[in-house]
Amino acid sequence: MNMLEKLKDLIVSSDQIQLAGISQFLPLNIDKIKKDLRLDEKAKENGSKQLPSSGSDDFDEVESAIINFIEAERARCLNEFNANLATYNQRLANLNIEARLTQVTLAAREAIGDFNEQIHQGQDDLTISRDDVKEHAAQFKNFRLENSLTRPAHYPQSKLLYSGIIALLFLAECLFNAFFLAVGNEFGLLGGVGEAFIISLVNIGLALFFGQKIMPLIWHNKIGRKLIGSALILLFFAGNFVFNLFVAHYRDALASAMSDQAAVLAVSSFVADFFNIADFKSWMMVGVGCFFALIALLDGFGMDDPYPKYGHWDRLRRRAYETYADKKATLLEDLRQTRDNASTSLAQLKDDLVKRRQEHDSIIANRTNLLVNFETHQNYLESCGRELITFYRARNRETRNTPSPKHFDRAWHLERKHSPVLPPTSLSNERLNDVMIEANATIQSAIKDVMDAFDQAITMIEQINAILSSKATDDVPT
Repeated sequence: MNMLEKLKDLIVSSDQIQLAGISQFLPLNIDKIKKDLRLDEKAKENGSKQLPSSGSDDFDEVESAIINFIEAERARCLNEFNANLATYNQRLANLNIEARLTQVTLAAREAIGDFNEQIHQGQDDLTISRDDVKEHAAQFKNFRLENSLTRPAHYPQSKLLYSGIIALLFLAECLFNAFFLAVGNEFGLLGGVGEAFIISLVNIGLALFFGQKIMPLIWHNKIGRKLIGSALILLFFAGNFVFNLFVAHYRDALASAMSDQAAVLAVSSFVADFFNIADFKSWMMVGVGCFFALIALLDGFGMDDPYPKYGHWDRLRRRAYETYADKKATLLEDLRQTRDNASTSLAQLKDDLVKRRQEHDSIIANRTNLLVNFETHQNYLESCGRELITFYRARNRETRNTPSPKHFDRAWHLERKHSPVLPPTSLSNERLNDVMIEANATIQSAIKDVMDAFDQAITMIEQINAILSSKATDDVPT
């Protein structure tokens, strides 16, 4: 896992933080409770029976039912309180701010290490590419010195046009020859196409080869190679003319009565008198074949610089430099993107710690409010119980003929059997402040280190460019 993926994982984990709300305990519906417990009905019924007796000092069954209901409600709220408290405590544990600081510190260190490693790897690749440029530039320079070349190389940037001309020449000669060779061929025009394809391949193919490989020798600075090139070109013209004359003899033989032996007749006729061509159309084939061959020769010659190998060495040099330039641009873009992503991620981690601190304070406040709310709700439940008991006793007194029990005059109190206590926080405010200050300093230092490393990388690339611009790389395109 690389540096950016680790930082992103830390940031993603921070999204799971949720602000906890303050739990509120629901109020009771006193009127509904009165109906459910049939307080009015039971109070009158018991009062008419003089119950509870005047000397009783204990709660009767109706009062006990009210007290049990209130205590059950208090027990339910206590369970709700404990559940909410456990949720808050778990969220506090999940925040784990001190451990988060350790994670952020390690992530920041790894971010710097991985970024420096990326820089060194890019430096190595760029140095290799730079040395390749220097080597090709030196070879190119030596080639120019050895061949006394002072002009730049001239050749088309794209061979598409020249290749298209060759294709058109080949197709045109095939169709032309197929039309003339179809005469006397047992397969007609289809047979003529097959023979025309072979003839055009030889005619155009040889012309293209001589144009690319042989004709440039004429421009060589060494006399010997000039003479060889000139002789071979003259030989090509002669050979091409002879080849097309033989094709014309073959066409005449196809038009004769013995077309099934056209090849034998063509050889005999050619050896006997190679200028003895009877049909004017056959002479047209000679002219068209020689003309197309001349065009193909010039087209092949125009595909590269006139001087032999000059265009080849110039392309190698330029290709090496373009590779270097592409690697440099890619490296700069990758480093810039890594720098920006790392800085953004580190800043987000800082914001994450701030959120965790805010969440910590919010949970502590919510826990305190939860306890206050529970204590307040217990008082509320006590008042509700008193209201219900007072209602029952008042209705009971209205129907009694005997004095009411003395305990009817005593107020009821809800016994606090379980007094909740909030657990202590694991981190004091002072420690939290220290953690935040340390985290902020760590992240700011990491961001600065990333920026400094990027600046050093730019300096390194400029130094490589300076070396590349030395005398050893003379004539490198810029």
